[in-house]
Amino acid sequence: MPVVIDGNNLLHSLPLEQRSRADVRRHALDLVRQESVRLVVVFYGPPPKGSPSYEHLWRVSVRYSGAVSADSVILDLLPDGRAAAQWVVVTNDRRLRELARSKGAG
Repeated sequence: MPVVIDGNNLLHSLPLEQRSRADVRRHALDLVRQESVRLVVVFYGPPPKGSPSYEHLWRVSVRYSGAVSADSVILDLLPDGRAAAQWVVVTNDRRLRELARSKGAG
């Protein structure tokens, strides 16, 4: 089951001393070492200078939305039809959560 994480939401929920994209990536990698899960972390905006807009780190993929909203990238990742039920979107954004549910994701 792929899990899509709203990276900026997670970043702002971390303790102040851990509020960096690198810390979110580290937490994601720690989680997949403990759980058999595939994570996609989507950050709003461009990647850090010199970084690609997409990174694949073992069972963690990190994407940057660039000029479009991270919500759009997250919703575009979700497959159509019944396959969407295999996906989970983690966010505290009520609108994004409802849109993901309307596509069939958890």
